[in-house]
Parts: sequence; C-alpha cells; structure tokens
Amino acid sequence: MGPGRKLPTLGHIAFADLRAAYAEQVRGLLDGGVDLLIVETCQDLLQTKAALGAIFAHFEKHRVRVPVIAQVTIEVFGTMLNGTEIGAALTALAPFPVDVIGMNCGTGPRHMTESIRYLCENAPLPVSVLPNAGLPSVVEGKMHYDETPETFTNQLIHFASDFGVNVVGGCCGTTPAHLKLVVEAMQRITPKARDRQTCARRLVDLFSATIRAGRFVPDCRRAGKRQRLEEMRDLLNAENWDGLVALAKEQEREGAHVLDVNVDFVGRNGERTCTSSPRAWSPTSSCR
Repeated sequence: MGPGRKLPTLGHIAFADLRAAYAEQVRGLLDGGVDLLIVETCQDLLQTKAALGAIFAHFEKHRVRVPVIAQVTIEVFGTMLNGTEIGAALTALAPFPVDVIGMNCGTGPRHMTESIRYLCENAPLPVSVLPNAGLPSVVEGKMHYDETPETFTNQLIHFASDFGVNVVGGCCGTTPAHLKLVVEAMQRITPKARDRQTCARRLVDLFSATIRAGRFVPDCRRAGKRQRLEEMRDLLNAENWDGLVALAKEQEREGAHVLDVNVDFVGRNGERTCTSSPRAWSPTSSCR
C-alpha cells in the first residue's frame, strides 16, 4: 500500500477522503487473500495514519487480523519529503498496533544508517529495512543503482548484527542476485539483541521531543484551562486557525515545552477539526 500522489499535509486531499480510498484497498487485498499488509514508501505522516486507520478499522469491523508493517521513506537530506524526521515518525506511529516498523526506498542503505540506528534504539517492536540498491541516477538513458549485491548485503548484515534490525529486503534497483546474497547471509547471523531506551516522547511539529524522568517540563494548559475555555471555543467555532496558532505561539514564547490542546468540546467533532484544517496541519507552522 503505497503513498499515492497526493499529500494531505499539503492539502492535496482531505484526510477522510484518503482514508476512504485506503479502506477500499484494504478490503480488496484481504478479500484477495493477502498474508500481510505493508504500508510503505510513506512520505507524509497523515497519509500513513490514513492507511493505518483504514486497516485497523477494517480489522475491528470484520474481526480479522493479519500482520501489518509500516515503513517510512527518509530522503538523502535526512527527513521525510515534508520535513518529518525519523523520531517524529516513530512517535506518531507508535500508538498504532503495527507488528513491524521500518524504512524502505528513498536512498541506498548508506544514507539510512543513522535513521535505522535510531529506530533500533527506540522502537518497541521489530524493525525492518528495505533499501534501494543505492541512490537512483540516470546513466546512458537508463536507471542506475550503484550498490552491487555484495556491497548491498554487507550493509544489511551491519544493520542486523550491529543495530538489531529484524526484517531485511530490497526495494528499487535490487535484483534476484542482490536478494539471493541477502537471504544466504541472514541464515548465518542473529540480529543483535536491542536495549530499547525507555522515555516518553511527544510530537512537536516535524520533530520528536524526548521527556526523560527527573527533568522539569513546562506544560502549557492554557488551551484547556477553564478560564481560557471560552477563548479556545470561540476560535474553534469560527475555525480561526491563525488565531489558534497565535495562541500556541504565545505559550511557546512564555517557555512552554508541551502544549496540551483539547478540541473535544461538547457537540463538536474533534476528529474533523484535527484532520480537515489546512492551516492547523501546515508544515510551515511552528505549532500545531
């Protein structure tokens, strides 16, 4: 289940419409007898959430369950296409009951090293990596990938032996020769046992904020406090997204590290507020 051509974060498509499209795809795949579902090549976290939301809603409605893998794509500049770094991706997707989380496509394995290291140190579940056979380029009018089967396999061995990656494979540019060596190599090694770091994380725009025990974290509850309830409510009812962002930025200037925002006023569709506002989800906003 790929990303498609429309990014909900940029307003190309409404979240609800994208989720409905994925729901149809999920139904078709499961009716066809697939053994697992892979949400892959994700470049927008809202797209990933739409796909996963459709999957688990189908599971609950029809009382079925197959394994689910969620994989994001980190570009050569170190983030997803819309600027989300790997820590934010992990924080945002952790609440979904996926079976494996990881990375695929985008770059060759050489450019994935630090992101894979982070996942292996912090993910509470198995980690997958399916790289391209190097960065794609055009040579003499044809697509070219510079990783040979040997160099590609050696880097996957490194990810499994030294970081603890659990699932490996190949994406664009990999051939039967690449994967033959990978399969043979993985039969000889055991993934490193991972000692996951345990600390709370919160999503802050395109990044992940780590909250460690024993440290003071100023928590702004202005948006939820009783004395500010009417102001927040009026801004929401007017769909004044600029006013809401200004309210959040004011708290940021006052030193808040966390913004506790509650949009579930009685009679209001809080889910619609969080998924349909182009301003609230703008990747250029410093506060969401």
